[in-house]
Amino acid sequence: YGLSQTVPIRAKGVLLLLYGLSQTVPIRAKGVLLLGILIGLIPLFAYQTLAFGDPFYIPYSAYTEAGQKFTSHAQGFWGVSLPKSDVLYNILFSLKRGLFVVNPWVILLPFAALASLYVLLKRDDDYKRELSLSLTITIFFLLFNAGFGDSIVYWGGGASVGPRHILPMLPFVTLLIGLLPWQRIVEAVLVMLTPISMGIMLLATSTEPRVPYEYHSPVTELFWRNYIHGRVALGERGTFSDELMTDSSVSYNLSQMIGLPNEASLLPLFLLWTAALVLLFPFTQKAFRAFRALSLCMFFVLLVLPAAVRTRYIVRDEQSQGLLMTTIRGIAWESPNEPLRDPAIEGLEVVSRKVTPNVLLTPGMARTIPATPFSLEWQGYLRVDTPGDYYLGTESDDGSALIIDGDLLVQNWGSHATKRIMKRKYLAEGTYPITVRYYNAQAEGAMRLLWSPPFSHVHTIPPDVLRITKPKGREHT
Repeated sequence: YGLSQTVPIRAKGVLLLLYGLSQTVPIRAKGVLLLGILIGLIPLFAYQTLAFGDPFYIPYSAYTEAGQKFTSHAQGFWGVSLPKSDVLYNILFSLKRGLFVVNPWVILLPFAALASLYVLLKRDDDYKRELSLSLTITIFFLLFNAGFGDSIVYWGGGASVGPRHILPMLPFVTLLIGLLPWQRIVEAVLVMLTPISMGIMLLATSTEPRVPYEYHSPVTELFWRNYIHGRVALGERGTFSDELMTDSSVSYNLSQMIGLPNEASLLPLFLLWTAALVLLFPFTQKAFRAFRALSLCMFFVLLVLPAAVRTRYIVRDEQSQGLLMTTIRGIAWESPNEPLRDPAIEGLEVVSRKVTPNVLLTPGMARTIPATPFSLEWQGYLRVDTPGDYYLGTESDDGSALIIDGDLLVQNWGSHATKRIMKRKYLAEGTYPITVRYYNAQAEGAMRLLWSPPFSHVHTIPPDVLRITKPKGREHT
């Protein structure tokens, strides 16, 4: 599969083949190696030929055609040109996508590369072939990524946690670091940095690994901030369907499916990891025992912290979390800020009133409403903990509006296809009354209430900042 996708993987495959052929083994063994490769390539080449008319077709070449969205792929060699020092810095050190930021243990790579180069030039070593292969692949992928494209969309790997284009080199980086001299120092560094790396990856995968570009420091602003508030599995857009798997997300973890609350949904995973670390204890060396202790401390902190934050900010008024939604048969307003029409006079019918965790209506949910046309009105309060400029808005198929603190902020009215309108408003710390209105005139419907807090991306307003009743002592100024 990898060989069918990108040029770097093909180059890596050639290097691995040369490494295999360089081994001092009988000719017969090398023949078996080549035969196995050929057996694997025949289906690949057949598929490429049938699907694209070229056995060596590269999918990225489609972007080189006129009118394509990602125009940088038409520059250089499918988007790859000479390496750039600023891009190399960004893929290694930047807070947005830096490898050393999201995987701190890899900070040993420069020392490992220099040590490997010294061994290759000055000494005989049993692992010279392995060092040469690993160093070549590592340098190749770093130079490739440093020359790929002209923006974070390309060299940053798009909406990814780190620079994903260098992922194929990481197993070989591990080998370089593993063969470093000064093992006591290396072990000490790895014991300290590996649990941190594991923690960052846990935060990313449990919250939202598809990182929007708006974040200057995704580790602190996206992963950490959401995780400590118990917001996990935040994906709002699916690959094949946008239907919700939880109250507000198309993504989920297995614990959520069996009813565990968000802030406790990783408990089974923590218990599994803890059991593994404890069971491995008798078979490990002293360095691993220190690693185990630090890992258990990290697990404990990550497990307890969301519960502590929940106690501080959420539990006090948890029963009133969400908004009160009224479903009405018919179109209830002519304009977005007028009062609700008298149902008895206008022939409207209130179908139901219920509490919803947030304002998120997918097309599938809209089809379950037993009325067309229909109107929805959500009422409640928005809690703001961080003062600053907020972008608030609606994304709807047909008309919608947002009234906050008595003022019509967003007017996304009229019968139309899905359209998003965002407005900027400064919000002080406190609680704001909000009313959200939506009507669906015909066929498919969809509605989301969105915001972008300071240093954040646009996303659906989460349930833990919405309240049915006004919390005490939360006036805004």
